[in-house]
Amino acid sequence: MAVTKKIALFLCLACPAAWLSIGLAFPAPVLSGDRADDVPGATPGTATRNELAPKSPGAGRAGALPSSSALGASLRLDPEAVAMDLFYNEGHVTVEGILPTGTDAALIVRGQEEEVAMGMKGKRLNLWMTVGTATFARAPVFYRCLTSKPIAEMTAPGVALDAGLGYERLERDMVLHLDEKVAKTADAERDWKAEFVKYKQETGLYAIEEGALRVSGAGQGTEKVRGEIRIPARAPGGAYQVMLIGFKNGVPVARATRSLSVSLVGTVAFLRKLAMEHGWLYGIMAVLVALASGLGVGAIMPSKGGRSRK
Repeated sequence: MAVTKKIALFLCLACPAAWLSIGLAFPAPVLSGDRADDVPGATPGTATRNELAPKSPGAGRAGALPSSSALGASLRLDPEAVAMDLFYNEGHVTVEGILPTGTDAALIVRGQEEEVAMGMKGKRLNLWMTVGTATFARAPVFYRCLTSKPIAEMTAPGVALDAGLGYERLERDMVLHLDEKVAKTADAERDWKAEFVKYKQETGLYAIEEGALRVSGAGQGTEKVRGEIRIPARAPGGAYQVMLIGFKNGVPVARATRSLSVSLVGTVAFLRKLAMEHGWLYGIMAVLVALASGLGVGAIMPSKGGRSRK
């Protein structure tokens, strides 16, 4: 009987957690708007087929991304849409692109921007507790940077920053709002942004994969770039921009962009919508599932009446 009770108690506790993990693992982002300067070199609206371009002679300062209006090359994703159902674990999107011969390749994947509020912990009366709130705005929900070689070997730090390679660009564009009772200094702001990026890395939503792109000759003055984008189960749904950039002699000389669609389907989409829009109903259903599980275990493993030994 003791074993039965333990199993029933475990299921009663585990079922609500399972429902919460399914329905709430994909929080609805609070968008701050689709601006052209939110993604380096992006144009307003959903990205479609773009072409690679050599840098024009008067393209301004080094590090400025070239136009995507030249002839010849394109970026292809397979598949172009990722659907997350109840049994989705991790998806893989194959990337193939063309760049001019002799260029180093970098691939940037960015999701839509969000606004995230996080509690700030501190000691009060020798006890750890929430002492304020930090709100991070203009942070992408998803970020991946894949390169053909280490970023430091491809270009200078300033050029990499302007092109959007690395976390420094994310931290620079991010806007931090702190409670009035929390002192906001330059050092504190830098530390908070770094901690936010670290948190995103631990959840698998931010990553830099140097050397993940493979470059091979394609003939006729071009080279082929291949790689793979990993989309974890925690990635929020939405339109992701995928940008391929070619660097030559440390300067970006070509780029191409495509749009990747990530969506929730089936039970996952239903539970997420239910949790976000009808929280009270979601909670009641979770409790009923837990109770039914406990009763089911009791029916399958009935008590033997606690016989006494003779």
